[in-house]
Amino acid sequence: MGIAKRMSVGLVTKSLEGEEAEKIAPLDTLRRTHWSRVKAAQALAIDYKTLRLKIRRYGLTSSDESTLPLTPTSNRTGT
Repeated sequence: MGIAKRMSVGLVTKSLEGEEAEKIAPLDTLRRTHWSRVKAAQALAIDYKTLRLKIRRYGLTSSDESTLPLTPTSNRTGT
């Protein structure tokens, strides 16, 4: 059994095991940076090449975004 990791995804905190945590953290960060791999790598404090490897290893695509809970955004009403 792998080491459990606790991470926050949006407002939902989950306890995740190994590979699932390794997949969700980059995917959530890529979504928040509008798929800017350079910005995502900086936010994750990992090398750009390491992020590219994770994207390939886990087959991450922008269509995977629907598998994550929505990150709250500010409510702009314009009033």
